[in-house]
Amino acid sequence: MLHTDTGPQSIDDGWGCSWSLNSKSLSIWFDRETPPVTRDQPRRFQADSRMVYPSEAKTEDMQSCRALIDHRQLTGVNQQWYVETVTVAVERHKPSTVENDLCIEATRLARVVVARLPN
Repeated sequence: MLHTDTGPQSIDDGWGCSWSLNSKSLSIWFDRETPPVTRDQPRRFQADSRMVYPSEAKTEDMQSCRALIDHRQLTGVNQQWYVETVTVAVERHKPSTVENDLCIEATRLARVVVARLPN
């Protein structure tokens, strides 16, 4: 069962996401360093649909999504829940044209990972 609103969802290793379908926002984040620089303020990349990215930022945002979902592929804990959550949230969000490339990339990668999951 997927919730429509949530705060940051931490997944065993410090990666996670938050989303709110009601406010039309989706954030996907992960810690850049392992372990984080500090416990209270980990360094993160964030891909957030509430932000309008300048063109020069899009490449890094895409890489963040790619690395995030690739990481889920390599770990077993909550893997399918995580990918399905990202996919559903992205598809329901109906992003604006400016945000569309990032959301399409996240959705495409999520589908690739789901297809590779063991039955």
